[in-house]
Amino acid sequence: MRAVLALLALVLFAVPTSAQPTAQPTGCPRGDAGSVCLGSGGSPADTVIVVDGVSYVRVSRAGALTFPNGAILTAPALGGTVTGTYTLAGTPTLTSPTINTPTIATPTITGEIHSDHKVLAASATYSATTTPATLTGFSWTVVAGATYIFELSLPATMTTNGGLTVNFKLTTATLTSIQYDSYASTMVRIRGSFVVNAGGTFAWQATQNTSAGAGDATIVKIGSYAKLDRVL
Repeated sequence: MRAVLALLALVLFAVPTSAQPTAQPTGCPRGDAGSVCLGSGGSPADTVIVVDGVSYVRVSRAGALTFPNGAILTAPALGGTVTGTYTLAGTPTLTSPTINTPTIATPTITGEIHSDHKVLAASATYSATTTPATLTGFSWTVVAGATYIFELSLPATMTTNGGLTVNFKLTTATLTSIQYDSYASTMVRIRGSFVVNAGGTFAWQATQNTSAGAGDATIVKIGSYAKLDRVL
């Protein structure tokens, strides 16, 4: 399969140097893989890079690079839009990429920050209210047809007068099914799974079970967390 790399600027990379090209574009002398030459007129739009000793790509500031099947990019700095299948060797730098439905085989991941795992950065206090409010940051976009597993852990302080109510809220989204179990004392824990029918947002909310103020305020403590992971 031919893969196309659309660039906003020129991308330079290193490739094997053992083979000699068997053909070359007009104006380009024979050279090792990885060599660069200027085509007719010396215009940047005619810049050519030898990919694997037998194949060439042309570089245009407003155009695209076309690579042969199985091309290997060693320690590239990639910009713009990447489409197709590539082997990235060495230590490539990918700056703020958006990767849609990738298949990644046996990766080693270090220093991962999981954006779908949320931690409450400040305690949430509910006093004299039974109106549910979304816990700060505890909201996710869910995709139609997808299956998710979830976990919620809320350490809390409350009195028997106020209590604590926890619920999830769907905005636009609808569910085909949901299964869960829960535990509650001074720690509320809920875990389970659901299948999304229509996409939208899923959020966790909390409030008092019975409106009570003053010394009966309900507090969901800092450090409470929630996880939502797509599995299918």
